[in-house]
Amino acid sequence: MKGKKIPQIDQIDIQMIDEPQSAWLSFSRGELDILGLSGQLAPVVLDHEKLREKWIHQGIRLNRLSEPMISYFYFNYLDPDFGGDSKSHIALRRAIFMSIDDDEMIRVLFNGQAIREQYPVPPGVAGYDPQYESVLGFNPELANLLLDQEGYQRGKDGWRQGPNGQVITVRFTSGVTSQDREIEAFIRKSLSRIGLAFSSEKLRFPDILRLERQCRLQFRLSGWIADYPDGDNFMQLWYGPHTHENNGACYQNAQWDALYDQSILWPQSSERDELYHQMARMLELDGITKISSTAVRNVLTQSWVLGYSPHPILASVWQYLDITPHGVNP
Repeated sequence: MKGKKIPQIDQIDIQMIDEPQSAWLSFSRGELDILGLSGQLAPVVLDHEKLREKWIHQGIRLNRLSEPMISYFYFNYLDPDFGGDSKSHIALRRAIFMSIDDDEMIRVLFNGQAIREQYPVPPGVAGYDPQYESVLGFNPELANLLLDQEGYQRGKDGWRQGPNGQVITVRFTSGVTSQDREIEAFIRKSLSRIGLAFSSEKLRFPDILRLERQCRLQFRLSGWIADYPDGDNFMQLWYGPHTHENNGACYQNAQWDALYDQSILWPQSSERDELYHQMARMLELDGITKISSTAVRNVLTQSWVLGYSPHPILASVWQYLDITPHGVNP
């Protein structure tokens, strides 16, 4: 691209393909120039962290980096069955988080294309703390003990019951892809460890966002990628006044909000880091959020694509690209 004026490309055709296998088939046939590789396809294309020789010989290139993002589970604080600040509901939410084996999820569902994280601010973003340890790690034994202590007893069928004698059923919202079905099965298995029943709410992504902003979801695995590389971009996800906007958990805690208001007065500093630590711990103790992982971004480009270089924040790189005719070496 040296010496060329930008942009070189006249038209960009972005295709939204829900199923990873369909996207891969289109790319392998040369119908797509660039493909974001999902974890589902990693065993087909990658040998550990490198491109398989078969694809290297075809001129395909792998661009790999750690995303400045977090995947996190959350409960809706305003949900009538699981929300609020009662001792029993907090214990219930925390037990559910402790039933989830995030390492297994990364290994089995994402084929290792994610990194376990425990802090609301991800690597590469100002405010990240690699030493932070969550109190909501995988611990089904402690989770069961917590539920026993709060009086969530098991019925004859093995399922735990609420105060009304009804089986406690957790409604998990997810998308409609094959990956979402695998995540649902994983959550069902996790909940069964602690005697809780599972129900599925399958929605397309725009509908998930609509109901999330209306505070009508119950339990979800969500994600956030940095708009800018500062911890504030992540901590604002639980700020009370951002309910019906970015605060998908609809979290309401005046003490937490006061800490956030203090944090925005500080630049990156040890003082702000201390506030972030307090805020992160409060999210866990309130049983609102469990940070799960950060994704590894794998992008494949065909041999005829010129100038592609991944950027952790800048998503729009099209103006820096060019292509040669298929079959012509750059």
